[in-house]
Amino acid sequence: MALYGGLVPLTPEQEQHIAMMPKFTVVFAAFLMALNLAGGILLALRRKIAFYLLSVSAGLNVCSLTFNIFSGAAPAPGVSIAQTIVPYLVLLGILFFVFVLYRKRVLWR
Repeated sequence: MALYGGLVPLTPEQEQHIAMMPKFTVVFAAFLMALNLAGGILLALRRKIAFYLLSVSAGLNVCSLTFNIFSGAAPAPGVSIAQTIVPYLVLLGILFFVFVLYRKRVLWR
């Protein structure tokens, strides 16, 4: 939301790309950020539900990426494929780590 407030400097191409994004995409991205934040907080508190929240987030992220690839949606100007894929890989790595904690019964309640 810092993008809309002008807190992050953007090129004209990036501003145009953001202006063309459907509102659903923005709301969905905010929802995924909230899921990740809640999952991270619950992980720090060692709650079992963190595994489920981060699993849902990872699944929705993969679905979103797949939809964007098959719908032909272009990445934002100046964004490489690596910058698009690496966050998903990091999320999957975190999910694997949380799964290990879950299986070792480190997470509770």
